[in-house]
Amino acid sequence: LTEDGETEFMTLLSRSLSEPERDYESLNAAVTFLPTLTRAAAITLLTLRVTRLEGQAAAARQLLGSADGMRGKPEHVGELFRLWEMTIEAALRWTADLIASLKAGKYVMADDAGSHFGQRPDV
Repeated sequence: LTEDGETEFMTLLSRSLSEPERDYESLNAAVTFLPTLTRAAAITLLTLRVTRLEGQAAAARQLLGSADGMRGKPEHVGELFRLWEMTIEAALRWTADLIASLKAGKYVMADDAGSHFGQRPDV
């Protein structure tokens, strides 16, 4: 990669890990490239994702529990809000589990000793 390409790669990777608003295809790719980050950077980005997801969960709960959130909406729209809340809760659990795994030393990360993602194995 060129220097500009490396910068763009790291920007996309960081945003995909920290911004839950991005599509799941971006997150899928980011998880694949997770080992290109240092352990601390990965944990920091995922912790930011948790903070943002918690904000989204609070907003979804507010919509569900608020008469104003449902005012003027058909009753079944509440199911959409429940879907959002449950999807966010699942994302929170998955992200917290991944952070715990990283903190426990699971996975070889860019700053760990030994072979790294993208290095050719010795043949």
